[in-house]
Amino acid sequence: VLFIAGRGPLAEELQARIEASGADDRLLGFVPDDDLPLAYRAATLSAVPTETLEGFGLITAESLAAGTPVLVTPVGGLPETVRDLSPALVFDGVGPAPIADRLAAALLGRVEVPDSETCRCYARSRFAWETVAQRTRSVYEELL
Repeated sequence: VLFIAGRGPLAEELQARIEASGADDRLLGFVPDDDLPLAYRAATLSAVPTETLEGFGLITAESLAAGTPVLVTPVGGLPETVRDLSPALVFDGVGPAPIADRLAAALLGRVEVPDSETCRCYARSRFAWETVAQRTRSVYEELL
């Protein structure tokens, strides 16, 4: 079952496609911050199918911190957040075909994705506030 979180201009079209297909998929709409960790932990994996400019991609760090592997498009800063964990987490391109191919491969076990503990450890080592603060401080120290 596919759960799609968030709001956006495609909501009506997505809902119509879900209803026409008869699938059990659901549009969750806006998910409050307090509920996000539970939503991530309940997922087998998450995906960020961004097609245009994307900065850091906090959603990737949040998903990994919850122990859920996240697949991302090769757009903006998204690949930088997961590539060192596993290059397989970066889709081969944007658009339906490369996204569907990699999602199917991951869900069917044809592409290995990191387990929950590996995702959590990676997130802690890269995105914990202490780590980010130290890296930021290092940049300023280098400049001074």
